[in-house]
Amino acid sequence: MTSSLVSILGILSLAALLIKWRVWATNDHVINSVTFVQTHKPSGQFLHEFDGDEQLHVDLDRKEIVWRLPEFGHIFSFSAQIGLGNIAVDMANLNHLIRQTNHTPATVVAPEVTIFPKEPVEAEEPNLLICHIDKFSPPVINVTWLRNGQSVTTGIDETVFLPRDDYSFHKFHYLTFFPSNDDVYDCVVEHWGLEKPLFKHWEPEMLTPPSEIMETIVCVLGLVMGLVGIIGGIPLIIRGLRSGDPDHRSCTSHLLQEIFPRGS
Repeated sequence: MTSSLVSILGILSLAALLIKWRVWATNDHVINSVTFVQTHKPSGQFLHEFDGDEQLHVDLDRKEIVWRLPEFGHIFSFSAQIGLGNIAVDMANLNHLIRQTNHTPATVVAPEVTIFPKEPVEAEEPNLLICHIDKFSPPVINVTWLRNGQSVTTGIDETVFLPRDDYSFHKFHYLTFFPSNDDVYDCVVEHWGLEKPLFKHWEPEMLTPPSEIMETIVCVLGLVMGLVGIIGGIPLIIRGLRSGDPDHRSCTSHLLQEIFPRGS
């Protein structure tokens, strides 16, 4: 296993940021331990990643481990004090580095935002709307969900700040919703790199309720089966008319009158 440690200091006009990134690599997997501290809220974050996916992070307010999936807590063990200790040391280093630098502002990178549903959209079927905020720095951001222009505060969730290889960040925000032709959504992102809030709009294409779709399918199938029956029965009718058996011909003529009544 090989390991490396990288520290990045950015003295911003609005906040100072220190990122410490430690990587352990084997032949098959990569484990990242990423800590950032800054002179703005959130003041710090400790994160563990396994092959690029979040495994855990330390909640500074509650001073405890938050596993990305609850099952991870039954498989792995980790002490919150390790993350809290890393943050405390890095905050002290940040304050020391600020005093030793000339406070040259670092570049603020504006985010890129995309919005999309997790599953194919069906009317009245629960789904998850995902807002991905990508390639931004520093990790100071505000995100608001709107439904028909009104703020939504229930059914929402979010990830922590996730590091990128270029030392910028990305983040996911989620909204549980029931698709309807009457509703439209916006993911509103505020960041120091944006001159004004960025509205990322999403609305479903025209949706047909599942009940109407099933009715249409049943009608079409019934029509097809009826046509198949008629087409398949015509040769038998013709064959009966050509037959020399009077009883057979009489029965066939009666059947034709039932299917195609006179005057219809």
